[in-house]
Amino acid sequence: MGAGVWAAAALVSILEAAAHGPAPSPLGVVAWHDEDRTCGVSAAPAVIRTNIGLAIRDGADTVYGCPSRWGDEETPLVARGSGDSLIVAGATDAWFVADWREDRACAVQPIRLPDEAVVMGLRSGDPAWMVITGASITEIGRVDADGFTPWTTRPGRPSGFAARGEQAVTAIGTELIVVSEGQDGRPVVDTIPTVDSDGLPIAFRVTSMGASRVFGTWGDGESRTIGWIGADGVATRMPDTPVGAEGILGPMAQPEDAAWVVADRVVYATWAAPLFADRITWIGEDRLVFGTLGDVRVGWPGQDEVVFEMDLLGPPDAACPDPAGTCALDWAHFGGESGWVLTAPGTCPGDDRTPIPDPDADCCGLFPPETGRARACHVGGEGAPIGGIAVLALAMHRRRRRSG
Repeated sequence: MGAGVWAAAALVSILEAAAHGPAPSPLGVVAWHDEDRTCGVSAAPAVIRTNIGLAIRDGADTVYGCPSRWGDEETPLVARGSGDSLIVAGATDAWFVADWREDRACAVQPIRLPDEAVVMGLRSGDPAWMVITGASITEIGRVDADGFTPWTTRPGRPSGFAARGEQAVTAIGTELIVVSEGQDGRPVVDTIPTVDSDGLPIAFRVTSMGASRVFGTWGDGESRTIGWIGADGVATRMPDTPVGAEGILGPMAQPEDAAWVVADRVVYATWAAPLFADRITWIGEDRLVFGTLGDVRVGWPGQDEVVFEMDLLGPPDAACPDPAGTCALDWAHFGGESGWVLTAPGTCPGDDRTPIPDPDADCCGLFPPETGRARACHVGGEGAPIGGIAVLALAMHRRRRRSG
């Protein structure tokens, strides 16, 4: 058995032994392309948040946005900011991506947050909205490359967070805190006491917002109620709400499928909801987007179209600087668990991955060609990437210790 063949076989054994994490899955679509010119799908995801980092789709290519670019946060919060910027936030840190469209989220810079701040919510906006807590207070504000700018500060802790255009809302205790941008560009803050239909105070948990109502839940467990609150602060229960209903998405068109429940043009999913669900307006049409274990779909369940699959994910962009090789190690770990590192992705949903014809050409498919890790991989001589296998084994061990 040749050295290169032995190395590849040993590598596969290491990858199989290390395959211990959850299946790669989408957790939300952060940005969309205006149109799809490659696959003919009805909606074109551009930036997909996943449980192993980001997937950034550009035409026929889908590249991996690795967690090591933002402090090893594997499932950070991600939102669109002004222009084509992104905000990525962990529990206590945040990062700014200036232009995901131009450089595929290669350039990432840290954002200064207040000392001891904990990020509780992040939503898209121009610029993005953020809610943080610290020292028994809640702050709602905007966040961009220059840092977090508070628009209001309140005592207590937030319960849910939503934003729509130039307005954001959270609940603290038995009050809704609604923050919006006035005509002069200054913050306008409204405090709305929340009560049930009998006028009794309730603690409301925000899930989403429409043009004139805030959607969410109140109560606990089997007594939990799903509904909305209008400008008068009175909560309206959704009729015939099943026990365990989750995730109100706001006003939408009437679906045909019984797996999704609609009342007064408000849609929510039952306890068997998908990994995520959201609504989008794409080419002038209001539509539902949701994620299953390995793909993103648009349309109503049973009448949906797959617009993205995790199997389309390829390695990080070789043009992205990775001097320490940490991004390549992320791909080795997560791509290894999925069996992707020795294969090339397809272009469109439904395409199969294909074996890499010459694994040694790019260090057994582990790392993007011409990266530092790919070159260092062949330390054992031509066709014998033993050093790369040792590096990979160390990476697997490091990840196991961190996640365990």
